[in-house]
Amino acid sequence: MSGIVFDGITKDIDNGGRFENLSLEIDDGDIVALVGEKGCGRSDLIRMIEGVAHDFRGSVYIGEKRVSSVLQRVNSASLATEIPLFGTPRREIRRLLQRMNLDDADQRIDEAFKALNAEKLSDTRWYAMNREERLTAGLARAMAIGAEVVLFNEPFTRVDIRTAARMRLAILRFRRIYDATFVISTDLASDALAVATKVVFLDKGKVRQYDTPQNIYDNPVDTVVARFFGTVEINMLRMRLSISDDQITVAVRNLCIPLSSGRFGKQARQYDGKDVLVGVRPENIRSEQAFVNVSPETAFDANVELIEIAGAQSYIHISIPGIADDIVAKVDPRFDARIGETYTFAVDTNHVHVFDADTGRSIR
Repeated sequence: MSGIVFDGITKDIDNGGRFENLSLEIDDGDIVALVGEKGCGRSDLIRMIEGVAHDFRGSVYIGEKRVSSVLQRVNSASLATEIPLFGTPRREIRRLLQRMNLDDADQRIDEAFKALNAEKLSDTRWYAMNREERLTAGLARAMAIGAEVVLFNEPFTRVDIRTAARMRLAILRFRRIYDATFVISTDLASDALAVATKVVFLDKGKVRQYDTPQNIYDNPVDTVVARFFGTVEINMLRMRLSISDDQITVAVRNLCIPLSSGRFGKQARQYDGKDVLVGVRPENIRSEQAFVNVSPETAFDANVELIEIAGAQSYIHISIPGIADDIVAKVDPRFDARIGETYTFAVDTNHVHVFDADTGRSIR
């Protein structure tokens, strides 16, 4: 296995973005998801690792080897999701192995496809495979050539939900039997959180946050990251922060939320009497009566405006008198909510996010 290092990368990218002296290190054996909107630069980084991008300043290393030409990258980085239009995996892998001066090509190919229970794909033409089969064949190719790094460029686009789920499992299972470093470029936040051990969130060439999936979800560094991750967008309210006798609260109209002084105490002092942006994810607006009873300090009444039923959960759009923002709560589908009725909800204060109203940065 080999880690990856980007050292001083400078390059103009799409949508007016730019890598400006970017330095980034991907640890040996990690599954790292490069995530962000189109034009953020994630596909550019994939191309740099693969060795086919040269219009940049700086260096990319796989282990101690500098990526500098196509010939040097053959057994270092394999792009598992972009395949030829013609031929079969066996023919293509043979060609790669010949360039590596290895004479046991067919044995390597057979062993790789057997390990993935996909022997029939080795001699199937690429154009006859579906997206899921092409991913499997790409993984077998990486194994056969002994790739130290396995790359995926938009692996889950243009596939249905069930196929995407099977493809994620295929990558995770492959990692159990093959030691390599994995890098995935995707604009799908849910897929990144599901499959990665680390997530790099990019915005116009800048790294906003590089963290574990759970931490990037639980502790976003700013409002851009907070809004990007989550099945339903985080609720974001402009509220006034106040400190009295070491008790920190944020409030707007009849909604008042006490904050933990342990989480926000030192940083919150500079915001006393000022407006902040308060983020609460839908699952942290609770409707269970037992929770409401033990959290009376965060309870509030709200009118039900819309109901979205999503099988294992429902999303209720609610409105609080005097607050213009649409607020979404994730509730149990058996919660008997009716449009136009008023119900009592409460906020789980352990998962409240507070951001600077001007910069959008977390105040934690």
